[in-house]
Amino acid sequence: MKRDSRLNGSPLRNCWYWINDTDIESKRIFTILMILCSLAETGQSAAGSALTVPSREFLGNGMGDQEILDVLTRVLRDLLMDDSILLKMDTRREDVPNWDSLIYINFIVAVEIELGVKFKVADVESFANVGEIVTGLRAMLQ
Repeated sequence: MKRDSRLNGSPLRNCWYWINDTDIESKRIFTILMILCSLAETGQSAAGSALTVPSREFLGNGMGDQEILDVLTRVLRDLLMDDSILLKMDTRREDVPNWDSLIYINFIVAVEIELGVKFKVADVESFANVGEIVTGLRAMLQ
């Protein structure tokens, strides 16, 4: 069966399951489930893990565009495992190799967790470049 390029697919028990490329909410939920499953499958005994979530008050006060851009760059480098990535205000997703729609959702979720914010789905769908993400974050962090 030929795969529709507008869909993200995943095989499970000899069957393929797809999420439409424009279904941001399903991708967000799927990403959170993937993160939770990977945390659960560490192979280590339950030794009381600690999770530190930065607070908006700590991170948001006085954060300028460059500092936000640095956070976004670090998050994307971690997701794509590519330390050569350098995001600029005018960087678009298609400018970065392998930054597809699923990685974009992972990126948005990771940024939300990192900075203690929550984007509106409409905003996530409308960001044309990294500068627009920075502007949105700056407004949320003030």
